[in-house]
Amino acid sequence: MKKICFDIGGSCIKVIVFDENNQIILKEKIDHIGVMEVRLDGQELSEHKEKFKGVDMIKGIPLIKCLENIANYISKMGEKVKVGISVPGVVDAKNYKILTQSAIFNVDEDILGFFAKQKLVDQVFIENDGKAAAIGEMIYGQKNKITNAVLLALGSGLGGGIIINKKIYKGSHLSSGEFSKTIANINDYESSYANLSVASLSTTAICFRYTMMTGSDKVINGHEFMQLVEQKEPTATALFENWMKSLANFLANLSILDPDKILIGGGISANQTFMNALKNEVDNLDFRMLIKFNVEACKLSNDAACYGMLALIEKEYIED
Repeated sequence: MKKICFDIGGSCIKVIVFDENNQIILKEKIDHIGVMEVRLDGQELSEHKEKFKGVDMIKGIPLIKCLENIANYISKMGEKVKVGISVPGVVDAKNYKILTQSAIFNVDEDILGFFAKQKLVDQVFIENDGKAAAIGEMIYGQKNKITNAVLLALGSGLGGGIIINKKIYKGSHLSSGEFSKTIANINDYESSYANLSVASLSTTAICFRYTMMTGSDKVINGHEFMQLVEQKEPTATALFENWMKSLANFLANLSILDPDKILIGGGISANQTFMNALKNEVDNLDFRMLIKFNVEACKLSNDAACYGMLALIEKEYIED
C-alpha cells in the first residue's frame, strides 16, 4: 500500500508519496486554501496595516482547511493509502489532538473522525513537525547512528526535536523542542511576541525584516533572501551576518543538552552558503567558556518531517 506523508507548514503543505517499498514516487508542494489574516501580538492585523505599509505577510490557516486540502489530494489517488501528517504546534499524537495554535489556528478539530469519513484512508498518523523531522533524520538520514541530538528546523517558525538515547523526548506536557517559544533577551521583561526567539531567528522573520528595512511591498522567501546574500546586496548581507551570529549563540544554549550533533533542518539548510557561514560562526565562539558542539545540516533537509511520518507508519520508530 502506498503511503502519503504531508508536512503542514506556514507557507504550503509539502507532500511525499512513497510506494510499497518506501521509494519516492512523487514529491511536491500544494498551496494552502482558506488562508486568512490573523492576529499579531494578540491584536487584529487590520490595526497594524499602516505600520506595515500594506505588506501582506501575517497569514494563518484554519486547521479544517488543511485537512480538507489533504483529503482532496488523497481523493485523487484512486486507491487506499496510509497517511502521515506533521503539523506545527504542540501535538498529542496518541489522541489525535493539536493543543496549541501556530500558523495553523482553530485547531480544535476531530482529526481522527474527519479521516474516518475518507474512504481511501486506511490509517492516519499525526505528529509535531519538529519531532517528526527528528525521527525521520535519525532513522533515515543518520541511519540510526546518533544516540543524542537536537534538531532545529528553520522556516516559518523554529521547530525542534530532542533525541535522547535514540528516543524523542516529548516532555511532561508534549511541548519539548518548541524553540519558537524561548525568550530571545532574558533582560527584557516584557512577555511579547517580539521577544520570542521565533521573531528574530526564523527564516520568515529575517525575510520580513528585510522587507521592512527596504520598504518593499513584497515579502521575499528564504531562497530569494539567500540569492541576495550571495549577490552581496548590502542590506541582506548585513542582516545575514547578524543572523548567523545570533543563531550561533542560540545553538550554544542548546548545547547544554550535550548532543552528538545539533542538526539544522528546514529548506534553508540545503543552502551551502548558509551552512558554511553558520559553521564558521560556531567555530568562532569562545569555547574556553562554552560546551563544544558539532553542527551540521540534516541529510534529509526539508524532507525530514515527511520521512518521520513514514517511520511512524512503517513502525520503524515506536514510542515506549
